[in-house]
Amino acid sequence: MEEKNKAVIGGILFLLLILCIGVGGYIYTFKNNKHKEIINKTDVITDEYKKDKTKEYIYYTDENVISKELQIVYKTPVINLYNSQTNAIANELAQDNEKMISEIKKISTTENTTGNEITFNTDDIYSATYRNYEDYKYNEYISLVITDVYYDCFKGINDYPNMKSYIFDVKNNERISNLDILSKYNITLTELKEKIKNKLNEEQTVDNEIDTIKIEETINNIDDGNYGLYVDNTGNLVIKYIVKSNQMNYNEIMIIN
Repeated sequence: MEEKNKAVIGGILFLLLILCIGVGGYIYTFKNNKHKEIINKTDVITDEYKKDKTKEYIYYTDENVISKELQIVYKTPVINLYNSQTNAIANELAQDNEKMISEIKKISTTENTTGNEITFNTDDIYSATYRNYEDYKYNEYISLVITDVYYDCFKGINDYPNMKSYIFDVKNNERISNLDILSKYNITLTELKEKIKNKLNEEQTVDNEIDTIKIEETINNIDDGNYGLYVDNTGNLVIKYIVKSNQMNYNEIMIIN
């Protein structure tokens, strides 16, 4: 009988333990959700510093389609903030567009002295440099990434000569430098370049006993500031850079965190 009582008491204590764990878990989860709600309310970003509250933080104007088939389009990005730096950036980008448009060459008006046969006779474009834009928004950060693309009628798209980016904190209405955003994600530029170098070494191929990827030139290009840093739409810090190659230069991205 004594053993039976002990078994009953033990069963009751076990059930009470399970009940306590269940109730405790519910309370913890409830409190945790409440905590998340408070964080979300605290992190709500207003459009206090927007110039035009009817538009996105980054939008585009003055679209000029040169070739629909080749997707050569010129447009001016606008960073929609009351900020002296955004005005300077907008003016600089607009001037860049005007310069690139003025340098477009037409097959019909350009003498082919290269000795190469024209492969792509599309919309009379002999050569052109144009820009691709990517924009991202995550919490207080907006990012604009600009990649220049070079096209000619011999090889099509065959180079990515320049790249740059802009990151703004819309909560504090300020531009974030590359070094500052790297610091916020606890990494230095030196460490980042080492990560890129290791990645390129893993991807290296050899053609006729010659390395295809020019690793040192790629790193030197980053040293010259020719890369784009941005916070993507899910909060990852990402670097976009140009890989120098014996074949054709190409774009690469790496999620840093």
